[in-house]
Order: sequence, then structure tokens, then C-alpha cells
Amino acid sequence: DGAEMEFDEPIDPKTVDLGKRKLKKGWLHGQITIVREPSQPGAADDLLITTRDVELIGNRATSPHPVQFRMGRSHGGGRDLEILLAAAEGQSGTFGSGKVQSLSLKRDVVMHLVMDDEMSGRSRTPGAAPQPPEAPTKITCQGPFQYDFVRNSAAFNDRVDVVRLGDGPGDQLNCQVLTVFFE
Repeated sequence: DGAEMEFDEPIDPKTVDLGKRKLKKGWLHGQITIVREPSQPGAADDLLITTRDVELIGNRATSPHPVQFRMGRSHGGGRDLEILLAAAEGQSGTFGSGKVQSLSLKRDVVMHLVMDDEMSGRSRTPGAAPQPPEAPTKITCQGPFQYDFVRNSAAFNDRVDVVRLGDGPGDQLNCQVLTVFFE
């Protein structure tokens, strides 16, 4: 376990200032955890990704290994991770901004989508007792899956199956492409 990094200029360990260096490529060996805290208290947009052996090239981070993720209350997994980072202003092809543009899983995708009342279209009557949360919706596809952080959308491709089970009758949808837009 460890890391190997290659920068555009040599680094002097005594006076290192990585803010002035451009990462050309790198490798993060072993178990890797990526965390993004909620954008504000109570927001369900926190992100947790676990995988292993990540390669960094330009503005991309990739791993061919199994991946587990959680975003808010939704969670899932797949294989062949690719994270694309937005370039910092005035730069291209670098990890400058640290803002995630998209996350892709290329195969074997399973997602358990948990929707709150607003996302599911259920409305709450003011003063009424809260309703129990809806059962998660399970979405699987052979891949690729892409979550676009800029458009706040998730695209599932290739033999997409959507199943929602609950106390009442279940729902099922089968298609080749499914795009979910979040507000």
C-alpha cells in the first residue's frame, strides 16, 4: 500500500509546494476511500466511494476493481470506475479544482435508490404524521452507468432492470437506457 506520484517538475522535499506543481500521473495502491461531506447540514448529497488501486492520469481517476458507493441514503456498486474531475480555471488535464464532474461504472452496476417524499412525488399534508419512507428502488444494468454531478443526473445503459417492492404491489421496468434527473 502507498502512493506513487509524478509531477511536471522535480520536487524538493525541503521546500515542496504542490500547489505550484501539476500532477501528470499517479497510483494509489491498496484500499482507497473517497469522501465528500454534505454541501450543508442536513443535505443528503454526501458521497462515499470505496475501491482499490486507483490510477490518476490528467483529470481522470480509474480503477478496474469492484467499487462500492453511497450518496445520501442511496447506495450501490459496480466495476471499472472512472471519475472525471473538472479542470481548474485556466488549467486543463489536471486535478486542479478537485470538483467531481462525473462518476462512471462500466459494468455490473447495482443501485439501491432511496427517494424522499419530494423525489418520489408524494406530498405531505401539513400537520399530518410523517409517512414511512418508501422501499428502495433497485436498479441494475450491465453498464455503463454515469452520474453527472453538473446536470445532477444518473444514466444507466445496457439491460437496465428497475424493481420497486414494498407493502403493496411492486413495480418493474426493463429497458436499454434509463436516465434519472434529480432536483
